[in-house]
Amino acid sequence: MSQQFTLGKEISVRLLRDYIIEHKVNPGDSIVVNPMNFEHLVEEARKSPEGIAIPMKILGVIIAKDNTADVEVGKIQIVKNEHLNQ
Repeated sequence: MSQQFTLGKEISVRLLRDYIIEHKVNPGDSIVVNPMNFEHLVEEARKSPEGIAIPMKILGVIIAKDNTADVEVGKIQIVKNEHLNQ
């Protein structure tokens, strides 16, 4: 299993944006979040003036819901897109 990183119980768009910038996550990579955190992000995006785009992306990084129940609440998992990063 890939490494998980703790961000906090409530993961927000701003928190993910800051993480992407600080840790230099590459466009084309994906951040996988717990379904509960994902629903919070979708709700936040729906309420924003920009609305919500599918797939959800922040700075070119895809934000995906964990359908395997591996990612814990408040944590993220980075999935590298090796094809795009070569």
